[in-house]
Amino acid sequence: MKKYFMLVIVLILVSFAAGCASLTQPSAQVDNTAGAAALPPYSGPKARIAVADFDVKAAKAGGAIGSGLREMLVTALI
Repeated sequence: MKKYFMLVIVLILVSFAAGCASLTQPSAQVDNTAGAAALPPYSGPKARIAVADFDVKAAKAGGAIGSGLREMLVTALI
């Protein structure tokens, strides 16, 4: 019984060690020029858009959160 228990413990330790050995850091490559040169510059009329304040209905949210969200959206659209 003691040999069986030790064998199980050794197998568990080996499986943990084998699982940790396969952890490698993936290499990330970012290509910033993928969509930059795909379209020619646009010189025609531009569309206009109006963005109103958001109504934040969360319990502990202040009134400035809706205005802040509006400003973030306007900044992202410009």
